[in-house]
Amino acid sequence: MSDNVSKNSDGLIVVKQIKNNKTVETTLDLEDEILTGIYSAIRDVIAQLIISKGKWVGKVQRGVMRLVKELIEFAEGYKYIAGKDKKALAMLIINEIFTKELDESELDEDIKGLIKTGIGYVIEPALEIAVYAAKGNIKINKKKLKKLCFFCDVQ
Repeated sequence: MSDNVSKNSDGLIVVKQIKNNKTVETTLDLEDEILTGIYSAIRDVIAQLIISKGKWVGKVQRGVMRLVKELIEFAEGYKYIAGKDKKALAMLIINEIFTKELDESELDEDIKGLIKTGIGYVIEPALEIAVYAAKGNIKINKKKLKKLCFFCDVQ
C-alpha cells in the first residue's frame, strides 16, 4: 500500500488526494455501485478459473484483460493522485474483492490458493503493461506489424 491509499478499521478504502494545496480524503466502500464493473470482471475471471481448475490460461486471460480495463478506467477517475497510488488503489481493490468473493465461495482451498497467487503473478503485471502502453511507452514497428497482419489497416 501507499501513504495515500489505505484501508481503515471500518473496512473502507481511504484515498488521500491533494486538490488546490489541500489534502482531501475520499472513502470508498467495496459495496459502492461504482465498482460494479470490477466486480463483474472479477466474477468472470473466477468462473473461468473454476473451469480451468485454477490455471490462468485460455479464456481466463480474456477476463484478465477486461478486469485490467475496468481497473484503469476506475483509477483514472482519481485525477489528483500519482500513478503509483492509482496502482496501489487498483491492487487493494482487487485483492479485497477477490478475497471477499473467495471467502464466500465453497471452492477447494487449493484452487483458492492458485487464484490468490495468480493475482500477483498475472493481474498485477498485466495492469503494469497496460499502464505502460497507455502512457505511450511501447513503440510498435508498424512496417513489421503490416507484414504480420497484411489484412489489417495499420495507420
